Amino acid sequence: MTMSNKAEASLDKEYGIMKMTSKSTVSAGIRTGLLPVIVAACLLMGGISAQAQTAAGEQDGWKYNLTLYAWGPGLSGDLGPNLKQFQVHASASDILSNLHFGAMLHFEAHKGKWGILVDPVYANLGKTVDSQGRLLERTIDVTVEMATLGVAGSYQLVKTPQANLDFTFGGRYFGLSTDITPRRVRAFHASYSWVDPVIGLKGAVKMSKAWSFGYRADIGGFGVGSDLTWSGALTFDAQVSKAVSITFGYVALYNDYSTGSGPKEFQFDATLMGPALGVAWRW
Repeated sequence: MTMSNKAEASLDKEYGIMKMTSKSTVSAGIRTGLLPVIVAACLLMGGISAQAQTAAGEQDGWKYNLTLYAWGPGLSGDLGPNLKQFQVHASASDILSNLHFGAMLHFEAHKGKWGILVDPVYANLGKTVDSQGRLLERTIDVTVEMATLGVAGSYQLVKTPQANLDFTFGGRYFGLSTDITPRRVRAFHASYSWVDPVIGLKGAVKMSKAWSFGYRADIGGFGVGSDLTWSGALTFDAQVSKAVSITFGYVALYNDYSTGSGPKEFQFDATLMGPALGVAWRW
């Protein structure tokens, strides 16, 4: 995974960043485990699973789906303070050869036509930049840490023995932490967070007794938090038992967010995308 500068520039003394051009590679990985996310999901399931007695004539109670993913995201786009933005590009081969990955959890609960969805995501991307020219400083570290939490309701639009389609509506929290750390000079550190409204569609098509194809997508922002955000996932599920399946596919998450003005304006206009592999439990 490689990162090149969008333009050669310099940060002012407030940020303490010297003129540089990037020459090294991006490394990504998880800094923290999934335990807090899993605990939160389990607490949510515990609350939902207190099922009311179904009345005569009702056929279905609550149904649940929990999927844990390992995700190999690349990063493509523009990010950084106004005076020094980085243009980021990463290919699938970069991701696989360097074992870069993030992590996700997807939880669903539904009864009849209505349901809820919970989607936490975590990713950490870092970079070492080599400076050039008459500067004594030679290396600068750049780190981007991202965490999102999507919560949505769903309403079933189509239901057949072979396919289903739901409309989704809710919000997504986005937390971003950025560090630009030169040695011997003042570092730049900033954290941002915002919430976006999102709407979307999700569904699945049964291909055979063991195989099914799933999809989900949403779009939002609309200037409330970010100018625009969207996410999408295409997955194939291989059922290995009545309750367990292996799922693999491709996941993407885009966000166009900016804050501040003038030299202090910060922009995150980037897409994280890559393959995902997970295990799903249904009950």
